[in-house]
Amino acid sequence: MLSPVASTAPTPSFIARHCPHHNTTIAFARHSSGAVQKFAYFDGFFAPIECAECRLAPTEKDLHPLYTVWSTTAGKYVIFARNNLTNSVEQFIYNGSMNAFQQVDWPHIVYDPLIRHTQSDILFTTQPTIKCGVTVIQRHPRGHLMKQQYCKVKQQFEECPDAPVVSLWCSEKPEKSEKKAAEAEKLVTTATIEIQTDIATTADQYQDFIDIFALANLAPDTVSPSTLNQSASVDTLSECEESLSDEFDVLSCSSSQGSHNN
Repeated sequence: MLSPVASTAPTPSFIARHCPHHNTTIAFARHSSGAVQKFAYFDGFFAPIECAECRLAPTEKDLHPLYTVWSTTAGKYVIFARNNLTNSVEQFIYNGSMNAFQQVDWPHIVYDPLIRHTQSDILFTTQPTIKCGVTVIQRHPRGHLMKQQYCKVKQQFEECPDAPVVSLWCSEKPEKSEKKAAEAEKLVTTATIEIQTDIATTADQYQDFIDIFALANLAPDTVSPSTLNQSASVDTLSECEESLSDEFDVLSCSSSQGSHNN
């Protein structure tokens, strides 16, 4: 007998943001591949929406380093990295006081696509401070940026947690974000419930198809008219049942003839 196969594709995570341009809440569907889609809730349905002003703040996992350049003016390394959220090459520096990467736009440093990308996983290191030891800026095995700091207590390097990146564009004011928090949470909950409902409905329909298919393939003498009538009287018949209705008629006829002959 056939058995349903569960989907192994991970459910995308949702992040809600208020869009001042459309005056609505946008749900960012973030897939495991890093791709991001935008949806808005209109008249009870989710629909794709385009808004260049609505963006997500990237994290270290969204930045894939290409190569670094030393800026004598700033006295810092500039990292040219591809931002998965914008699909463009952007400039970033490491801000030691914030222990985070910060986006910059320095015209005197221009990205050169002909420069060979850094092959080494280690991009550069920083000097130790009173609070922490040496920080190593490097490429994660999966290709994105990451930080490791030397722990003086454990006397070993430890990976730092993924942190938000300081972007050039300004985010919403805190008080405005708080006012939209309830609406955003409701939207994300609705999106998650709809996806889970679709998955459950698909699984139920698939199981109905399996049951009907198995019933249609039973020998005629093992199928009673009452069983067929009960199956045919189900209110929520799927399209699969309609496609097998002819087979049910044949089986019903055969079963009736067998009973008459006996």
